[in-house]
Amino acid sequence: MFDQGEQQTARPNSAALLRREDLAAELRDYARSDDEAGVRELVSESMWPDHVERLAFVNAADQETGNTALHMASANGHVRLVQLLLEAGARAAVRNAAGNTPLHWASMTGQTRCVEALLQALQARGESAFILNDRGRSAYDEALVAGFEEIAALLMQFAEEHPASSAADVPAGTASSPNNDEPSL
Repeated sequence: MFDQGEQQTARPNSAALLRREDLAAELRDYARSDDEAGVRELVSESMWPDHVERLAFVNAADQETGNTALHMASANGHVRLVQLLLEAGARAAVRNAAGNTPLHWASMTGQTRCVEALLQALQARGESAFILNDRGRSAYDEALVAGFEEIAALLMQFAEEHPASSAADVPAGTASSPNNDEPSL
C-alpha cells in the first residue's frame, strides 16, 4: 500500500502533467533559439532523476506539429544542442506530423554539421538514415529539392559507406512518387 505521498509520486496529478507539457514546450523553444544553458538545465539528471521520465521528456513532441526539441535544434543548425539532446536520449529517427525526422529538417535547411551529427547517431543506433516522410521523400530527396547539393552528396556517401543504415524506411500511407518540388516541413 502507498501512503498519500507515495501515491502522488507514482501517479503524477494533472497539474504535474501540465507542468511537464509546459517544460517540454520550453525545451523546444530553447532548442530553437540556441539556449544551451536552458536546454542543459531542462534535460539534466537532477531535473529528471527517473531515466524513463527523462527520455519521455527529451522526446516530447508538440501536440499539433509533432516536432521535438531535436527537430528544432536540427532545423536551426544548433549542432551543440543536437549533440546534447542526443546524449540525453533524444531519438534521432523520430517523425513529426508530416513524417519528417530531424535529419529531414537539417537536410532541407542546409545544416551540414547537424546532418553529420544525426548520421553518426543513426548509424550508432542502427536506425535508417533514409526514412521517407509522408510525401515519400528521404532527407537526401529534401536536400536536393532545397538545393543543398553538398548535403545530398554527404548523404549519398553515407549510404555507400553504411548500406545497413541506408535502406529506405517507408511509413504506412506514404506516397510513392511526390509531385511537388517544395520541401515539406
